[in-house]
Amino acid sequence: MSVYVKHIREVALFEEGSLFYLLQKTYNIPDQIWSIVNIPNGLLDTYVEIHKNSHSFKKSMSARVDVGLFKGLFSSSVTYTKMQQYFQKASKYVEDLTSQTAGYKINIIPEWGLKFGRVAKMYIERLLPKRLNDKSIEQYTTFINTFGTHYFNQGRFGGILRLL
Repeated sequence: MSVYVKHIREVALFEEGSLFYLLQKTYNIPDQIWSIVNIPNGLLDTYVEIHKNSHSFKKSMSARVDVGLFKGLFSSSVTYTKMQQYFQKASKYVEDLTSQTAGYKINIIPEWGLKFGRVAKMYIERLLPKRLNDKSIEQYTTFINTFGTHYFNQGRFGGILRLL
């Protein structure tokens, strides 16, 4: 489990009992959420690429998920197999249009309104010395590695639409 995931789980407190309704379902909202805004047609980014061969297409797919060309298992994917067959049958180009869209924007309360979670408070009270010095650097490093050093003030949630 990464530090990022640990930190997000720690700050997701449900003490106030805020609710959010979406498509006839009710969701509990963490206390740190200030507002949730629907973004209709929330286009964030569009990217168009022309591929001349299957190698170019495979390279593009591996770059989008941030893995090397040979580390990605794209050659076994249905999309890659279809594109490879298309390139073999015809001497045409393939246009790859990728669009990132946001469905909701979530705003987090300002930093002065945030409070530490139960586990972070316990660590501070029991294990973290009052002053940072050569002797206490290890405890502070452990705190940072466990709970992080930053917080989010907003996020956009949506997905990627891909048209080949």
